[in-house]
Amino acid sequence: MIRNYRDLTRLEMEQVNKDETIVLIPLGALEQHGNQAPLGTDDIIAEAMTDYIRRELEGEPSSEDSDFPMLVFPVIPVGLSTEHRNFCGSITLKPDTYYHMLYDISTSLVHHGFKKLAFLVCMAFSLVMMAIALGITGNLPRWLRADPAIWQ
Repeated sequence: MIRNYRDLTRLEMEQVNKDETIVLIPLGALEQHGNQAPLGTDDIIAEAMTDYIRRELEGEPSSEDSDFPMLVFPVIPVGLSTEHRNFCGSITLKPDTYYHMLYDISTSLVHHGFKKLAFLVCMAFSLVMMAIALGITGNLPRWLRADPAIWQ
């Protein structure tokens, strides 16, 4: 069953099969997208993509796939948007702040027993920092490390 992470109580979370459940973490941004699109375009895309993934994985109600074990984390609404900082309305985190946020979210989930984390990257610079946070530090468990070669 695909559920929203934020909707579960502590007791419900304790019952989640953390060995099998994937925590999907969508990464958005608040930044300019020219004069034609809203600042929250990346967040809007992230929300739409999680809805699309949910529909595709749940399949028909009688389908075997309708019990897919996933928790959808809230969209991370601010990203690493330094190249947009001079455009009015754009919000950015410093690279080390963004790195630590991704790292801390990941290690918190691992601390609670989750073994499968998936980042849904809906903004280009998020991909770079996510690769650094998960692959190069070596501080996370081996199963959580990304192979830096896949990002090249």
